[in-house]
Amino acid sequence: MYFPQQSDSKTLEQQPTQTGTPTLPAGARGWDQLSPGVGCAGFDDRLMWTNDDGINWTDITPPRSSNESMVKSFLLDATHAWAVIGDDSAPDELHSVRVVRTGDGGRTWSQGHFDRSSFPGLKQTIAVPKALWFVDSKHGWLEWKVQSSSAFDFGLLYRTADGGKTWAELPGPPDGGDLRFYSSRVGWLMGGGSNQELHVTRDGGETWRDVSVAVPGDCDKCSPGFSLPKFQDARNGVLRVVFHNYSNLEGRHVASTFVTHDGGHSWIAVSNLEQIRPTETEGGPSLEWHHCQIP
Repeated sequence: MYFPQQSDSKTLEQQPTQTGTPTLPAGARGWDQLSPGVGCAGFDDRLMWTNDDGINWTDITPPRSSNESMVKSFLLDATHAWAVIGDDSAPDELHSVRVVRTGDGGRTWSQGHFDRSSFPGLKQTIAVPKALWFVDSKHGWLEWKVQSSSAFDFGLLYRTADGGKTWAELPGPPDGGDLRFYSSRVGWLMGGGSNQELHVTRDGGETWRDVSVAVPGDCDKCSPGFSLPKFQDARNGVLRVVFHNYSNLEGRHVASTFVTHDGGHSWIAVSNLEQIRPTETEGGPSLEWHHCQIP
């Protein structure tokens, strides 16, 4: 079943800008570039698309009813995108959602199938969609954050192999942290308090294993704060870790950069930088996400 584009969709005229630094539509929360001149801007409940470096913007927000809102979205390339639409009419977080997709750059959207009542983990559970991620036009994941108590939560993960038409429940990641997939099999997940854990899957999310890295010398009481690794290709990537030691009043923070040349099976430290404040290092290679995941 296909839906026409929203009747209020329109192109927003902007002044010409330099390549890579587009002028954003009013109210946009950010810009994500997929290729030179091509990318999207996100709002709380809208998606805008440009293919001329921000000179013109087109609203490609999927159509929805007055009691629905877009809670997650993911743009893979110039034609393929997905969005999670939630029902705001329910009095709590047990409401239903639907997943829609487009293969023509947002001109039309088709209805996928995600019936949360058919999945045991989501039945009568306070849960919200946390992340939506695709690596190609077929393979994607939808992560839910489930609140188990007032202070704790965990994650549930669902996978599609047909572009979002159907979904299958996976055994579940170790927790409900941020995740990224780089292929239909390899993905990474942060977790633990203050992102003290990093996990990797090499079977599409069926199983996960812990990732560890070497602690800097003279920092044996430090605990890691992981970021998600960023890969240039299947073998080469960069991982940022900030090690913290709060055993004294001043505290100690060491920002470390690791590299891998074997797909993340091993990590080699290439720099350690002492910091006054507990923030990530701004040094090292710059590798950008190209996914347009909004919000």
